[in-house]
Amino acid sequence: MTSTPFGIPRDPKRKLREPIGCAVANGRKVEGRGVVDRDRLFIVLPTADARGMKGRRAFHPQFAAFNALPDPTADEAKRKSHTAVRSTVRGIFVHEHERDAWTENLQAAKLPGHEHPLGAPSCEGNGCEARRWMPRMVNRETGEVGMYDEIVCPGRRCEFQQKGQDRNGKPTRPLCGPFSKLVFQLRMNGMPSLLAKYTSKGWETSESIAGFMAFIREQGAALGIERPSIYGVPFALTVAEKTGEGSRYPVVHISPDFGEGRTLQHHLLGMGADRKQIAADRELLRIGTAATIEDDADAVPDDIAALSVP
Repeated sequence: MTSTPFGIPRDPKRKLREPIGCAVANGRKVEGRGVVDRDRLFIVLPTADARGMKGRRAFHPQFAAFNALPDPTADEAKRKSHTAVRSTVRGIFVHEHERDAWTENLQAAKLPGHEHPLGAPSCEGNGCEARRWMPRMVNRETGEVGMYDEIVCPGRRCEFQQKGQDRNGKPTRPLCGPFSKLVFQLRMNGMPSLLAKYTSKGWETSESIAGFMAFIREQGAALGIERPSIYGVPFALTVAEKTGEGSRYPVVHISPDFGEGRTLQHHLLGMGADRKQIAADRELLRIGTAATIEDDADAVPDDIAALSVP
């Protein structure tokens, strides 16, 4: 038996898993206290040890210095400084199209009466259509009880996107909201440049990412670039806590992060010039190859004649 050069045959419709090496997280989970230190970021392992709130992703061992907690004996100024430098993570996009680096949908992890037995989301949608787990519905193809049903997604009008109230009358978070995911390569001085992911369930963070992508498209259009590539665009993710409706919550902002004297406009123009040069080089190579083939074809009869025995 011989091995195939590109692995065993796989379903061409199924996207292969990307080689994610770490994840960027807001805060850290502490038993009995929930999520703490939400005013800074941590670099953790890409997978959790369980699903939902019980799941925890351990600190990534290659980023011990970044993940270090402040010295409890230090004064307040030093503790704040320690946290401030860890409120930003820098990265760079390694995908050409934004759809490959950024995915977003509406998601409800757990809905009453629609809990998935394996912990998968109860409902996922895009504002137009959705699929919701129906535990009593029978799958006609397999005969199994429990399946996802295709439904109309009402978006912000959905009953599960409305805020509720707890026993004390305080507003509670809606059961359904946005789920955003960014995939990028870390770009941190003195640290490994692993492929990373960042996920968020916040509306303001979702709008920040969407606005950033729209900004790249707008700048490209202003420069005459119809579909600008995001490949190689460096950026910074910065978390800050915001107060609203009597509570504080983290919001992550994303912004271009080029070096001194370099801008997004320079990058997009450079990418456009590089593409034109590559296209020109390919055309020259094609013409040159075609000419070589014609010359070789003309030379074949002479070569045969030279090799023929009188």
